This record gives sequence, structure tokens and C-alpha cells, in this order.
Amino acid sequence: MAAAVEGDRDALATVFDDEKFEEWVRDNRMGAALFVAAKGLGITGPAVDKCDMAYLATAAQWMRLRSVLAQVGSVLDAADIPWVPLKGLDTAERFFPQPELRLSSDLDVLVPVEHLGPAMEALSTAGWAFRSAPLLAAYQFEEGYNWQARGPHGDSLELHYRLWGMVPGSLVEACWSSAVAAPDLGQRASRLSPSMAFLVSAVHSWIHAGRPQFIYWWEIKLIADRLDNPDDVAAVAREHGLQLPVGVAAEYVGRLWEHELCLELGNTLLGDIRWPERVALRRVRRRGIDAMTLESLYIARLFGRRPSRMGWKSILRRVWPHPGIVEETTPADLAWWRRRLLATKHNLPGGMKSP
Repeated sequence: MAAAVEGDRDALATVFDDEKFEEWVRDNRMGAALFVAAKGLGITGPAVDKCDMAYLATAAQWMRLRSVLAQVGSVLDAADIPWVPLKGLDTAERFFPQPELRLSSDLDVLVPVEHLGPAMEALSTAGWAFRSAPLLAAYQFEEGYNWQARGPHGDSLELHYRLWGMVPGSLVEACWSSAVAAPDLGQRASRLSPSMAFLVSAVHSWIHAGRPQFIYWWEIKLIADRLDNPDDVAAVAREHGLQLPVGVAAEYVGRLWEHELCLELGNTLLGDIRWPERVALRRVRRRGIDAMTLESLYIARLFGRRPSRMGWKSILRRVWPHPGIVEETTPADLAWWRRRLLATKHNLPGGMKSP
């Protein structure tokens, strides 16, 4: 697949002939990229036609989210609130060959935690409905990292004020300190530096139940293409104790594309990990990238005494979800003990949910 998205004819033929082609493309959000690669080589056929449909859908979604970002940005600008676009839409516009190649299901925007209340109030006045209930609100203030909202026309927004429980709270401060003003987006808008965008993308690739989607590996590779020096990424990863997640992601991407900068970065970071992290790394190198689960990453970091915002509570929440999560994810007509069991069961089969 790595060669296919770069336009290798033989690799594309192999991908299109695979009996699980449709399932793989859907699960990894790569249809648009494969269509553009095939079109550039003049390849046609039923499989390419299906990727064409994915490309059109991705392009339409990108145009819609871009319009929504402008609307959200104007609301935050008017309220004099600093903001930064995160992840999909931002990386699509800055690092992908065409922004339509990066499918995003929602819009992610970061605001300073001290501006969260005014930001929610301003957006609510503009027609955004935030998911809210008493216990869910407690979860957000105690442990959460983003408020989810639905726009007037059904668009989804994640208003971030922290980052994930696996990382230290100081990482979001580093995001702000390295952000670069983006007047093309808005008066109060900024963008993450390329180095910070790489680090956030590398960490985000693990914040899911199940295996990371291939689109995340390609995203990391494309950001790396714009980095002049991996030392900045390595310095921030070390400062925040993120050598293992960033190092494994960089090493894997480096091997997929024979990317020297990623291989160098992976070698640098993975040479600076602690013994519980080395156990996890050996497991990955022996069994493959799928062996790096969110559970194993949490455990390796916790026993390696790496800083994280949630600490040991990340493990506790796997079997004892916060009451706000129980309230949000289970039917209200059930007895509370049944709702708690249901929420716990929901966590167990598919892997750890990101707290």
C-alpha cells in the first residue's frame, strides 16, 4: 500500500486485485488517495470507479468542513478567543498533495482551557448544541479533553481544551507556545508548527481501539516530508516522555516508505526508552505493529513512570468508567448497576477507549 499511494503501477494492481480491497479501503480511508494515484497513471476499472466515488465523497466533506471551520473561527474571533485547528482538516490543507485526500468525519479545534466557558457560550449562541448532562459535565471538567457539539446543519465539532489522557498536561502548553499565527484563518487563529503537528499526529495514531488506520501512517510520512530536522520533534517528545509512541510510529513509517528522516527519528527516540517500554518494543518488533495496542502503550508508559494527565486512572477507567461516560453511553431507562455493567462491557471487547 505504501508504494501504491506513491503511484507505483504494480503495487496499485496488487491492491485493486485483492479480494478484501473494498473492506480495506473503507476501514483505512484510502479510497480518494488510490483514485488519484490510479488516475495519474491512466488506470481504469471497477475498483478505480469505486475509489472515484470515495474521492468525490471525501472532497465534498472537505469543502463542507472547510466552510464550517470558517464559521467557527469567525465566532471565536468575534469573542476574542485564541484557537488552533487540530488534526485532519489542518494536516489535509498543509501537508497532503490535495486536501481532498484526507477524509475527516468532524472538525477539531483547540482553545485555551481558561477560554473554554466563553468559547462554549459564543458557539452556543451561534447555534451549536453541546452534548451535556450533569454527570457528563463532571467528566469533562475532571477527566475529559473535548466537548462535542452539533452544528445548526448537523456538522460535528470537537472543542478541545486538553489533549488525551495518555500524554502529560504540559503537552497542550507546548502546542500553544509553538503555534504560529494564521491570519488567513482568522484574527485569533494559529497553526501548530510542523514539528508539533508531526508529534500530535504520531501520538493520535494510537488513540483508538484496534489497529491504526493506514491514513494516519501516510499523514505522518507527509508531515515528515516537510520537516527539515527531526531534532525538534525528538526534543519535544523527550521533554514530555513520549519516546515510545512517537518513536514506534516514526520507525514504522520509516520502514514503510524507506523514509530516512523517520528512521533516524525512530532510532533516536527508541534508544532512549525505559525497560517496561523496551518490553513493549520487543513485542512489536517480534509480532508486528498490531502488537502495539493502546493497552500495552498505557501499561508500558505507566510502569516506565512516564508522565501522563490521567496516570493510573487510565487503567481504572477500563473496568470502571466515569459516571459521566456511563450516563452518556447507556440507555437511561436501565437501572444504574446495569448501565455500569453495559458501559464496562462496551470497553472490553474492542480494546481500550481513549480517556
